[in-house]
Amino acid sequence: MNSLDPNVIVGLFFFDVNDKNDRPHEIDVELTRWGNQAEPNVGQFVIQPWYHTGNRFRFPIVYSGPTDITTYEIKWTPARVDFKSYYGDYSPNPPVPLMISSWSYTGSDIPQPAEENPRINFYLANGKPPKNGQNAQITIKSFRYLPLGDLDNDGKVDFLDFALFSDKWLWGTE
Repeated sequence: MNSLDPNVIVGLFFFDVNDKNDRPHEIDVELTRWGNQAEPNVGQFVIQPWYHTGNRFRFPIVYSGPTDITTYEIKWTPARVDFKSYYGDYSPNPPVPLMISSWSYTGSDIPQPAEENPRINFYLANGKPPKNGQNAQITIKSFRYLPLGDLDNDGKVDFLDFALFSDKWLWGTE
């Protein structure tokens, strides 16, 4: 993030394009300076709508190591959404010194599971060109989705649940 132009925005999120209730169905991790080079809080976790009090948590990202690799996690359950960000590659339990920030949301805007899918946005704030006049790029090293839930209602989460999830998510079957 240190070298990312202030007009560049990276969005990592879940979004439901088929929401029948016309209600925001989105959970975000966003990385940007919103056009302001001096903005210290370049990371934010968001439950939409972002403008509801308590639905957004902003934090600084300050690199001090040999790499600028960061990892972001979202754990979404019916009662809460937990966010985590840390320096380095994915680790199920990163050491405390690598933690950038964490936040738990338990408010009334937690989306109920429906037809969300993961998305990545890479765009410019208000359509303005990069201030440094250079092209911008990011690298997504990997993405993992680990479903929570007993999709076949047999009382356990196992391979069959993953197969049911994969079939619907990858092939769009019902």
